[in-house]
Amino acid sequence: MSRSGDTKNKYPGTAGIMMIAGLLSSGLLALSFALRGITPGSDHTLLMFDMNEQFAAFYASLRYVFRNGNNFFYSWSEGLGGNYIGLYAYYLASPLSLLTLLWPLESLPTGIYGMVLAKTGLCGAG
Repeated sequence: MSRSGDTKNKYPGTAGIMMIAGLLSSGLLALSFALRGITPGSDHTLLMFDMNEQFAAFYASLRYVFRNGNNFFYSWSEGLGGNYIGLYAYYLASPLSLLTLLWPLESLPTGIYGMVLAKTGLCGAG
């Protein structure tokens, strides 16, 4: 019988199983990407369709906001300007989006690749 104040884990292996599930999810996705020729630094990337037309530019703009001190609330990069908070909230609000800041702009596809693998691993662990 457990007491109401007992903090002992009922399932001691849960964290390990979650970690294995996350690593397995990321590993299988990386394997499937590799089988399609999508690897960091290769000519084949995840930048297809909307990822190439929109998201790459959004992640590049996020980089300019954090690295160059551009205004986080309003951006002049589109037409007569626009609300950057809305763009951030709808497309970039994941904390894992900040992983793309670790790579230089020329290697943005590699940063997106790493971010997708990290998101998949966390979803698998959840």
